[in-house]
Amino acid sequence: MSAETAAGGTDSQGRFSRALAAVRTGDRGRRWLVTAGAVALGLVLATGHWMGLVLGGALVGVLQRDLKRAVGGGLLFGLVALGAFVLVAPRLEAGELLALTPAAYVTIGAGLGLPLLGSLTRGVV
Repeated sequence: MSAETAAGGTDSQGRFSRALAAVRTGDRGRRWLVTAGAVALGLVLATGHWMGLVLGGALVGVLQRDLKRAVGGGLLFGLVALGAFVLVAPRLEAGELLALTPAAYVTIGAGLGLPLLGSLTRGVV
């Protein structure tokens, strides 16, 4: 026990762990609501920088009960991010799309791989 906790202070790490455990083991509605918030925050972060994809995958993954579900959640977050990108990106003609083929592969690979990498945080936490 730390001196701050023994002196009557708050143990922020313990409080965070208890809150996270409550979300993981609580009712399904609460977990869906918090996960939807994590997805929204991850998408907002991803609009500014590619690290937002990693952080979004980590946020979604940490909320899951086990590593298997965290990896699935990270992949689903990646699919949602790619779907949002397709909706926001301007329409391309067939010739333009073929000219961008290598870049499209990188976009799909990063859109799925980076959230998957972030979701592996669940194995640590």
